[in-house]
Amino acid sequence: MKYACLLVFATSAVTGHAQDSGPSQLEAPVRLEADGKPIDIGALSKIAHAGPWVADVDCDGDRDLLVGDFPGYFWFFENTGTEASPKYASRGKLKAGKAAAKTPVY
Repeated sequence: MKYACLLVFATSAVTGHAQDSGPSQLEAPVRLEADGKPIDIGALSKIAHAGPWVADVDCDGDRDLLVGDFPGYFWFFENTGTEASPKYASRGKLKAGKAAAKTPVY
């Protein structure tokens, strides 16, 4: 399967807040699932520090889930549901050509 979408990863730091805004309110954490089981990067990667990101990887109009691990690989979870109600299917490591996509960590 080939994907023609361009992925752009960006990081940002929040350094403050508007004077008139109140304290932040966060929802309770939710354990994401793929194929009906909790996503556990520790079961997929030998070092399980996870860096999640959502992007339309397969150009079908909904956001898929990518999770980077500490060794530098990206695990692809395709959204087979909708944008409003995502449902993820594990697709293994993201590929760059025939090899697993990897970024150097050091």
